[in-house]
Amino acid sequence: MSAFLPYFLCPILLAMLILVLELGLRHHSRLTQQLSLVAMLAVIGLAFPGDRLNSAAQFLVDILAASYAGPPMIVAASVAALAFYAMLRKAAGAELVAFVAVALTACLDADTRSARDMSVPSDAVLFALAAWQLGVGLWARTTMRLAVGGFVMLFMAQKLFDTSWLAVNGAQGTVLLGLLWFVLLPLFCRDTVARWLREHGAVWGAVVSTGLFLASPGIGPPLPSWTLPATVTSLACIGALYWAHTRLRWYLVTVTWAALLATILWTQVLLKMLPDPQIRRGLTWYVAGWLLLAAAVLVSLWKAGLLRKAWIWLQRSKPPVDGTTAVP
Repeated sequence: MSAFLPYFLCPILLAMLILVLELGLRHHSRLTQQLSLVAMLAVIGLAFPGDRLNSAAQFLVDILAASYAGPPMIVAASVAALAFYAMLRKAAGAELVAFVAVALTACLDADTRSARDMSVPSDAVLFALAAWQLGVGLWARTTMRLAVGGFVMLFMAQKLFDTSWLAVNGAQGTVLLGLLWFVLLPLFCRDTVARWLREHGAVWGAVVSTGLFLASPGIGPPLPSWTLPATVTSLACIGALYWAHTRLRWYLVTVTWAALLATILWTQVLLKMLPDPQIRRGLTWYVAGWLLLAAAVLVSLWKAGLLRKAWIWLQRSKPPVDGTTAVP
Protein backbone atom coordinates (compact mmCIF):
# COMPACT_ATOMS: atom_id res chain seq x y z
CA MET A 1 0.00 0.00 0.00
CA SER A 2 1.38 3.40 -1.01
CA ALA A 3 1.84 6.21 1.49
CA PHE A 4 0.31 8.57 -1.09
CA LEU A 5 -3.31 9.24 -0.10
CA PRO A 6 -6.04 11.38 -1.73
CA TYR A 7 -5.67 14.16 0.85
CA PHE A 8 -2.39 15.11 -0.87
CA LEU A 9 -4.52 16.32 -3.79
CA CYS A 10 -6.69 18.63 -1.65
CA PRO A 11 -4.40 21.73 -1.81
CA ILE A 12 -4.09 21.39 -5.58
CA LEU A 13 -7.83 20.95 -6.07
CA LEU A 14 -8.64 23.88 -3.80
CA ALA A 15 -6.20 26.09 -5.70
CA MET A 16 -7.88 25.12 -8.99
CA LEU A 17 -11.33 25.81 -7.55
CA ILE A 18 -10.19 29.23 -6.33
CA LEU A 19 -9.27 30.05 -9.93
CA VAL A 20 -12.67 28.82 -11.11
CA LEU A 21 -14.35 30.96 -8.44
CA GLU A 22 -12.41 34.01 -9.56
CA LEU A 23 -13.41 33.35 -13.16
CA GLY A 24 -17.03 33.14 -12.10
CA LEU A 25 -16.74 36.40 -10.18
CA ARG A 26 -15.02 38.15 -13.06
CA HIS A 27 -17.60 37.07 -15.63
CA HIS A 28 -20.56 37.38 -13.22
CA SER A 29 -21.50 33.73 -13.68
CA ARG A 30 -23.57 32.62 -10.68
CA LEU A 31 -23.55 29.00 -11.85
CA THR A 32 -19.75 28.93 -11.99
CA GLN A 33 -19.52 30.46 -8.53
CA GLN A 34 -21.95 27.95 -7.07
CA LEU A 35 -20.29 24.94 -8.69
CA SER A 36 -16.81 25.97 -7.54
CA LEU A 37 -17.96 26.46 -3.94
CA VAL A 38 -19.95 23.23 -3.79
CA ALA A 39 -16.97 21.38 -5.25
CA MET A 40 -14.90 22.67 -2.33
CA LEU A 41 -17.23 20.81 0.01
CA ALA A 42 -16.63 17.66 -2.03
CA VAL A 43 -12.88 18.14 -1.58
CA ILE A 44 -13.36 17.75 2.18
CA GLY A 45 -14.46 14.16 1.52
CA LEU A 46 -11.01 13.43 0.05
CA ALA A 47 -9.27 14.67 3.20
CA PHE A 48 -10.15 11.66 5.34
CA PRO A 49 -7.19 9.23 5.32
CA GLY A 50 -9.17 6.43 6.94
CA ASP A 51 -8.26 4.00 9.71
CA ARG A 52 -6.44 1.35 7.70
CA LEU A 53 -3.04 2.92 7.06
CA ASN A 54 0.32 1.34 6.55
CA SER A 55 3.28 2.45 8.63
CA ALA A 56 4.46 5.09 6.14
CA ALA A 57 1.02 6.65 5.73
CA GLN A 58 0.41 6.55 9.48
CA PHE A 59 3.77 8.24 10.08
CA LEU A 60 2.92 11.12 7.72
CA VAL A 61 -0.55 11.62 9.18
CA ASP A 62 0.81 11.59 12.75
CA ILE A 63 3.47 14.19 11.88
CA LEU A 64 0.83 16.44 10.30
CA ALA A 65 -1.57 16.02 13.25
CA ALA A 66 1.19 16.73 15.78
CA SER A 67 2.34 19.86 13.93
CA TYR A 68 -1.02 21.42 13.07
CA ALA A 69 -4.08 19.14 12.84
CA GLY A 70 -5.30 16.13 10.91
CA PRO A 71 -5.97 16.49 7.16
CA PRO A 72 -9.78 16.59 7.54
CA MET A 73 -9.71 19.48 9.99
CA ILE A 74 -7.14 21.44 7.97
CA VAL A 75 -9.07 21.07 4.72
CA ALA A 76 -12.48 21.79 6.31
CA ALA A 77 -11.11 24.92 7.99
CA SER A 78 -9.54 26.01 4.70
CA VAL A 79 -12.84 25.59 2.86
CA ALA A 80 -14.60 27.59 5.58
CA ALA A 81 -12.05 30.40 5.21
CA LEU A 82 -12.43 30.36 1.41
CA ALA A 83 -16.22 30.45 1.77
CA PHE A 84 -16.01 33.49 4.04
CA TYR A 85 -13.75 35.12 1.45
CA ALA A 86 -16.37 34.31 -1.18
CA MET A 87 -19.04 35.89 1.05
CA LEU A 88 -17.01 39.11 1.11
CA ARG A 89 -16.90 38.95 -2.68
CA LYS A 90 -20.69 38.31 -2.69
CA ALA A 91 -20.37 35.01 -4.53
CA ALA A 92 -23.52 32.97 -5.12
CA GLY A 93 -23.96 30.16 -2.62
CA ALA A 94 -21.07 31.32 -0.42
CA GLU A 95 -23.10 31.60 2.78
CA LEU A 96 -24.49 28.06 2.52
CA VAL A 97 -21.05 26.60 1.88
CA ALA A 98 -19.57 28.62 4.75
CA PHE A 99 -22.29 27.34 7.11
CA VAL A 100 -21.74 23.71 6.11
CA ALA A 101 -17.94 24.02 6.25
CA VAL A 102 -18.01 25.61 9.72
CA ALA A 103 -20.40 22.92 10.95
CA LEU A 104 -18.13 20.18 9.55
CA THR A 105 -15.04 21.79 11.08
CA ALA A 106 -16.74 21.84 14.46
CA CYS A 107 -17.33 18.07 14.17
CA LEU A 108 -13.61 17.36 13.68
CA ASP A 109 -10.50 17.44 15.81
CA ALA A 110 -6.78 16.93 15.28
CA ASP A 111 -7.06 13.14 15.56
CA THR A 112 -9.98 12.62 13.19
CA ARG A 113 -9.14 10.00 10.57
CA SER A 114 -12.50 8.85 9.20
CA ALA A 115 -16.15 9.90 9.16
CA ARG A 116 -16.82 7.52 12.06
CA ASP A 117 -14.57 9.66 14.27
CA MET A 118 -16.70 12.78 13.80
CA SER A 119 -18.49 14.12 16.88
CA VAL A 120 -21.43 16.42 17.53
CA PRO A 121 -20.40 20.12 17.60
CA SER A 122 -20.17 21.81 20.97
CA ASP A 123 -23.10 23.81 22.32
CA ALA A 124 -21.19 27.06 21.79
CA VAL A 125 -20.65 26.29 18.11
CA LEU A 126 -24.29 25.26 17.63
CA PHE A 127 -25.47 28.44 19.31
CA ALA A 128 -23.14 30.54 17.13
CA LEU A 129 -24.42 28.83 13.96
CA ALA A 130 -28.05 29.29 15.01
CA ALA A 131 -27.49 32.93 16.00
CA TRP A 132 -25.75 33.55 12.66
CA GLN A 133 -28.67 32.20 10.64
CA LEU A 134 -31.37 33.74 12.81
CA GLY A 135 -29.67 37.14 12.86
CA VAL A 136 -29.16 37.32 9.11
CA GLY A 137 -32.59 35.80 8.51
CA LEU A 138 -34.34 38.40 10.67
CA TRP A 139 -32.42 41.21 9.00
CA ALA A 140 -33.01 40.01 5.43
CA ARG A 141 -36.37 38.30 6.17
CA THR A 142 -35.34 35.13 4.35
CA THR A 143 -37.10 31.83 4.88
CA MET A 144 -34.33 29.23 4.67
CA ARG A 145 -31.97 31.06 7.03
CA LEU A 146 -34.65 31.34 9.69
CA ALA A 147 -35.66 27.71 9.10
CA VAL A 148 -32.10 26.43 9.58
CA GLY A 149 -31.57 28.62 12.65
CA GLY A 150 -34.83 27.42 14.18
CA PHE A 151 -34.03 23.76 13.54
CA VAL A 152 -30.60 24.15 15.17
CA MET A 153 -32.22 25.81 18.18
CA LEU A 154 -34.68 22.90 18.46
CA PHE A 155 -31.75 20.47 18.40
CA MET A 156 -30.04 22.45 21.16
CA ALA A 157 -33.22 22.51 23.25
CA GLN A 158 -33.43 18.74 22.90
CA LYS A 159 -29.87 18.44 24.24
CA LEU A 160 -29.88 21.04 27.00
CA PHE A 161 -33.34 20.78 28.52
CA ASP A 162 -35.59 18.00 29.76
CA THR A 163 -37.39 17.51 26.45
CA SER A 164 -37.15 13.75 26.14
CA TRP A 165 -40.56 13.59 24.47
CA LEU A 166 -39.07 15.45 21.49
CA ALA A 167 -36.63 12.62 20.81
CA VAL A 168 -38.93 9.61 21.15
CA ASN A 169 -40.48 7.72 18.24
CA GLY A 170 -37.89 8.88 15.74
CA ALA A 171 -37.87 12.49 17.04
CA GLN A 172 -41.47 13.02 15.93
CA GLY A 173 -41.94 15.82 18.45
CA THR A 174 -38.97 17.71 17.01
CA VAL A 175 -40.25 17.15 13.47
CA LEU A 176 -43.72 18.47 14.34
CA LEU A 177 -42.35 21.58 16.07
CA GLY A 178 -39.99 22.18 13.16
CA LEU A 179 -42.90 21.84 10.76
CA LEU A 180 -44.95 24.44 12.65
CA TRP A 181 -41.96 26.80 12.76
CA PHE A 182 -41.39 26.45 9.02
CA VAL A 183 -45.01 27.09 8.01
CA LEU A 184 -45.12 30.27 10.11
CA LEU A 185 -42.08 31.82 8.43
CA PRO A 186 -43.75 32.95 5.16
CA LEU A 187 -45.99 35.24 7.22
CA PHE A 188 -42.88 37.24 8.11
CA CYS A 189 -40.41 36.62 5.28
CA ARG A 190 -40.41 38.40 1.93
CA ASP A 191 -38.10 36.31 -0.24
CA THR A 192 -38.99 34.17 -3.27
CA VAL A 193 -39.48 31.02 -1.19
CA ALA A 194 -41.90 32.81 1.15
CA ARG A 195 -43.91 34.23 -1.76
CA TRP A 196 -44.19 30.78 -3.35
CA LEU A 197 -45.27 29.22 -0.07
CA ARG A 198 -47.91 31.90 0.48
CA GLU A 199 -49.34 31.43 -3.00
CA HIS A 200 -49.45 27.61 -2.75
CA GLY A 201 -49.80 27.26 1.02
CA ALA A 202 -53.49 26.36 0.83
CA VAL A 203 -52.69 23.20 -1.12
CA TRP A 204 -49.75 22.22 1.06
CA GLY A 205 -51.72 22.89 4.24
CA ALA A 206 -54.43 20.48 3.15
CA VAL A 207 -51.86 17.88 2.06
CA VAL A 208 -49.88 18.06 5.34
CA SER A 209 -53.04 17.94 7.46
CA THR A 210 -54.25 14.89 5.54
CA GLY A 211 -50.84 13.21 5.84
CA LEU A 212 -50.76 13.73 9.61
CA PHE A 213 -54.30 12.41 9.89
CA LEU A 214 -53.49 9.27 7.90
CA ALA A 215 -50.30 8.74 9.92
CA SER A 216 -52.12 8.98 13.24
CA PRO A 217 -52.77 5.21 13.66
CA GLY A 218 -49.03 4.52 13.56
CA ILE A 219 -48.18 7.15 16.16
CA GLY A 220 -48.51 5.83 19.66
CA PRO A 221 -46.80 5.97 23.05
CA PRO A 222 -44.56 7.40 24.32
CA LEU A 223 -45.56 10.41 22.18
CA PRO A 224 -48.45 12.18 24.02
CA SER A 225 -51.82 11.40 22.46
CA TRP A 226 -52.70 15.09 22.17
CA THR A 227 -49.62 15.96 20.09
CA LEU A 228 -51.05 15.09 16.67
CA PRO A 229 -54.50 16.66 17.18
CA ALA A 230 -52.83 19.79 18.54
CA THR A 231 -50.57 19.93 15.48
CA VAL A 232 -53.47 19.66 13.03
CA THR A 233 -55.40 22.26 15.06
CA SER A 234 -52.37 24.54 14.86
CA LEU A 235 -52.29 24.08 11.09
CA ALA A 236 -55.96 25.13 10.92
CA CYS A 237 -55.19 28.25 12.96
CA ILE A 238 -52.15 29.01 10.82
CA GLY A 239 -54.30 28.63 7.70
CA ALA A 240 -56.65 31.24 9.17
CA LEU A 241 -53.66 33.55 9.69
CA TYR A 242 -52.61 33.03 6.07
CA TRP A 243 -56.12 33.87 4.90
CA ALA A 244 -56.16 37.05 7.02
CA HIS A 245 -52.72 37.94 5.63
CA THR A 246 -53.23 37.16 1.93
CA ARG A 247 -57.04 37.10 1.54
CA LEU A 248 -56.70 34.07 -0.71
CA ARG A 249 -60.07 32.31 -0.44
CA TRP A 250 -58.56 28.86 -0.93
CA TYR A 251 -57.22 29.09 2.61
CA LEU A 252 -60.81 28.94 3.87
CA VAL A 253 -61.09 25.47 2.33
CA THR A 254 -57.84 24.44 3.99
CA VAL A 255 -58.97 25.79 7.36
CA THR A 256 -62.30 23.96 7.11
CA TRP A 257 -60.64 20.69 6.08
CA ALA A 258 -57.94 20.87 8.78
CA ALA A 259 -60.57 21.76 11.41
CA LEU A 260 -62.63 18.71 10.40
CA LEU A 261 -59.60 16.40 10.65
CA ALA A 262 -58.60 17.95 13.99
CA THR A 263 -62.13 17.37 15.30
CA ILE A 264 -61.93 13.70 14.34
CA LEU A 265 -58.51 13.34 15.99
CA TRP A 266 -59.62 15.05 19.20
CA THR A 267 -62.70 12.82 19.24
CA GLN A 268 -60.48 9.75 19.01
CA VAL A 269 -58.41 11.00 21.94
CA LEU A 270 -61.49 11.65 24.06
CA LEU A 271 -63.02 8.27 23.20
CA LYS A 272 -59.83 6.47 24.28
CA MET A 273 -60.05 8.21 27.66
CA LEU A 274 -63.46 6.65 28.42
CA PRO A 275 -63.14 3.57 30.67
CA ASP A 276 -66.29 1.76 29.48
CA PRO A 277 -65.75 0.00 26.10
CA GLN A 278 -69.51 -0.10 25.39
CA ILE A 279 -69.79 3.67 25.77
CA ARG A 280 -66.79 4.10 23.48
CA ARG A 281 -68.38 1.83 20.89
CA GLY A 282 -71.69 3.69 21.06
CA LEU A 283 -70.09 7.12 20.78
CA THR A 284 -68.02 5.90 17.84
CA TRP A 285 -71.20 5.01 15.95
CA TYR A 286 -72.67 8.35 17.00
CA VAL A 287 -69.72 10.21 15.48
CA ALA A 288 -69.95 8.06 12.36
CA GLY A 289 -73.60 9.09 12.05
CA TRP A 290 -72.65 12.75 12.17
CA LEU A 291 -70.05 12.21 9.47
CA LEU A 292 -72.64 10.45 7.32
CA LEU A 293 -75.00 13.37 7.84
CA ALA A 294 -72.26 15.80 6.77
CA ALA A 295 -71.67 13.74 3.61
CA ALA A 296 -75.41 13.83 2.87
CA VAL A 297 -75.46 17.61 3.29
CA LEU A 298 -72.58 17.93 0.83
CA VAL A 299 -74.44 15.79 -1.70
CA SER A 300 -77.53 17.99 -1.29
CA LEU A 301 -75.47 21.14 -1.78
CA TRP A 302 -73.92 19.64 -4.90
CA LYS A 303 -77.33 18.79 -6.35
CA ALA A 304 -78.53 22.33 -5.59
CA GLY A 305 -75.59 23.77 -7.50
CA LEU A 306 -74.20 25.56 -4.45
CA LEU A 307 -70.87 23.74 -4.60
CA ARG A 308 -70.39 24.90 -8.18
CA LYS A 309 -71.09 28.49 -7.14
CA ALA A 310 -68.64 28.11 -4.27
CA TRP A 311 -66.02 26.81 -6.72
CA ILE A 312 -66.53 29.85 -8.99
CA TRP A 313 -66.27 32.13 -5.95
CA LEU A 314 -62.98 30.50 -4.96
CA GLN A 315 -61.64 30.81 -8.51
CA ARG A 316 -62.13 34.58 -8.41
CA SER A 317 -59.44 34.84 -5.75
CA LYS A 318 -56.38 35.76 -7.80
CA PRO A 319 -52.77 35.15 -6.71
CA PRO A 320 -51.14 38.04 -4.84
CA VAL A 321 -49.50 40.67 -6.99
CA ASP A 322 -46.77 41.43 -4.46
CA GLY A 323 -46.84 38.09 -2.66
CA THR A 324 -48.68 39.48 0.38
CA THR A 325 -52.31 40.41 -0.29
CA ALA A 326 -54.66 38.76 -2.75
CA VAL A 327 -56.48 40.68 -5.42
CA PRO A 328 -60.28 40.37 -4.87
